[in-house]
Amino acid sequence: AKAYMFPGWLTLLLAAALLVRRGAAPDEAPPAPRVGFYALLGGLSLWASLGPPFGLYTLLYRFVPGFDLIRVPSRLAILTLLAWAILAGAGTERILERLRPRARAAAGTVLVLLLTAEFAAFPLKAPPYAEH
Repeated sequence: AKAYMFPGWLTLLLAAALLVRRGAAPDEAPPAPRVGFYALLGGLSLWASLGPPFGLYTLLYRFVPGFDLIRVPSRLAILTLLAWAILAGAGTERILERLRPRARAAAGTVLVLLLTAEFAAFPLKAPPYAEH
């Protein structure tokens, strides 16, 4: 099951919002420990999903009992997508907590519209295939 799984640009940008520190608020709380867990999960599952040439999958295959049941490394990309989704949610929370309640509703609506536009699938006009 070869799969090409890309979480989307908006998801990556929202997750990257966790890296941005607010300069005006020195009392800002650091990200919750769960954020570090999901960042680690995302990195390790991405590395393992790249397969035997990159080392981690082979190491896990040899030393983790039951790991040999996962015969297709790209299936581990599902864990990567899960981690990115949770990190994007945490980044969205960090962005929205700065806003007033009315602005939060508007920003949430804009984010939903942007995600819908990014993942919308429209038929493309393409020239018909001609056999020679």
